[in-house]
Amino acid sequence: RYLYVPSMGFAMLVALGLRQLKWGHVKLLGQPAIQFAAAGVLGFALAASSSSQNTVYANETTFYLHLNSMTTNSDMAKMNVANLLGEGGRFAEAVSLYQEILQHEPDSWELHCNNGYADYLMGKLGDAERYLTRAAQLNSTSPGTFFYLGLTELKLGRTQQAAEYVRRASMI
Repeated sequence: RYLYVPSMGFAMLVALGLRQLKWGHVKLLGQPAIQFAAAGVLGFALAASSSSQNTVYANETTFYLHLNSMTTNSDMAKMNVANLLGEGGRFAEAVSLYQEILQHEPDSWELHCNNGYADYLMGKLGDAERYLTRAAQLNSTSPGTFFYLGLTELKLGRTQQAAEYVRRASMI
């Protein structure tokens, strides 16, 4: 989307360059044959290049996995992939990506919360408690963090703490 205007400028420069080609006297559709042939070859090359990049993805997860492979250092792309993996029930893979991103962004409450939630769903309650507690420290205004922290505490048998966290979540 950001290359529309520069692409138009490039196309104009190419057209001006092609107009300079005037070898021979053979004409096709009123234009010198060399110009017609050069434009055809260039058009075919660009069409082939565009169609090779136009892939239909089976679902959003495969799209983000492809995007992540193209942008290997983008933490945002990795987080999108991790979130979609989690939504698809692939929690261990999601946690692995969250851990990788947390190496670069250790103070992201969202990453800690997502990691804790995935750990909770996998039954890793100790890890869930640790990540959700850290998320709550980093952002005390997220009701979801406190709700899942409360559920984690409940499963750990700490009903008093669970009630406090759920109460706090309902008050935010």
